[in-house]
Amino acid sequence: MVIIMNVRILLSIEYNIYRKSLKGMLEKYNNIYVAGEVSFLEDIEEKQQDRDYNIIVTDMHTRNVLYADAIYKSILCNKIGIIALLPSNGVNELSGIPIEQFDGIVLLSSEIDKLVRAIHIVNNNGRYVDDCFNQKKQPDNEDTTSILTNRELEILKLIAKGCFNKEIASQMGITERTVKNHVSNIFKKIDVCDRTQAAIYAIRNNIVIL
Repeated sequence: MVIIMNVRILLSIEYNIYRKSLKGMLEKYNNIYVAGEVSFLEDIEEKQQDRDYNIIVTDMHTRNVLYADAIYKSILCNKIGIIALLPSNGVNELSGIPIEQFDGIVLLSSEIDKLVRAIHIVNNNGRYVDDCFNQKKQPDNEDTTSILTNRELEILKLIAKGCFNKEIASQMGITERTVKNHVSNIFKKIDVCDRTQAAIYAIRNNIVIL
């Protein structure tokens, strides 16, 4: 049973027209108030300090690594519900953040009532995943850490600790060019685009413990 209670929302949507339209639709519901609107990294960091809301609703459209990292920090805090609005092929829109880490997944093609239901479920400490998304969900993949060699795992750990290629080469007694080749192979195997995403991946998969 979902208990209907007042919810304060932070809309983290890149495009102004889309964000304003969504705000207007949500505020037609008496128990939902849009407490803030953001589109860029510096804005969401400022709002995180305010904490004047219960749930972040985000489209994750920017694909900006730092933006994704700010969202990820909110997830780790485990104090704010995060609902992702995704297209039907939404797996590709999460900037490396595992689906399971979001409190709610709603497809952009859904009716507004479905998003409102997700908001109230998440606000009651539940989790909501769009039925259509479940139907499209891909089969579980092989643990990608198993396809990394021991040397690649060692390099990934150093990347996660903030080491650059030159430092890694020095510590491992190999050339910087060899490190560069290993880093490229690691990125391909774990499907990330840069060192920040690789570090997040290493932390999420307990390859490094902070």
